[in-house]
Amino acid sequence: MKTTVGTLSFDAPEGFAWSETTVSLQAPAPKMVRDPRMLQKQAVTARPNLVANQRSTDQFETIEAISEDMTKRLMRSIASMQDLKSLPLKFADGKEGILLSYLFSFNEKSMLRQLHAVRLDDKTVTTLVLTTPGSITETEEQNYIKYLSSATVAA
Repeated sequence: MKTTVGTLSFDAPEGFAWSETTVSLQAPAPKMVRDPRMLQKQAVTARPNLVANQRSTDQFETIEAISEDMTKRLMRSIASMQDLKSLPLKFADGKEGILLSYLFSFNEKSMLRQLHAVRLDDKTVTTLVLTTPGSITETEEQNYIKYLSSATVAA
């Protein structure tokens, strides 16, 4: 079976079927001062990035069940989590999903914000995870949410 992901194309063995796809995107590196005397004064920040994952599942039948499971797993695995929110999210094609949002420590001086947009289409879970500096403005966050909610799934 011919399989294509991004620019990669290959033949999968007979009988193999799709079960999961992950794509990662990253913003350009910020321009930083190169003078060694200034390096210690620059805050270390993470570049905004977006990871999209799509996987088949028999484990969940509702978006609420997925939200509950994700929230429990995130709370167990991220000790520094703050400001956790779970909100309904409507995607561009009208599909109802959820948005999980929270802050967590990146290092001693920096926080990151993660936005998880999640939808369930039949037996396929699609998750888009956007990571940004924790200091983004409300306007920037709403703009990112607009991009996340643009996700559609082909029938």
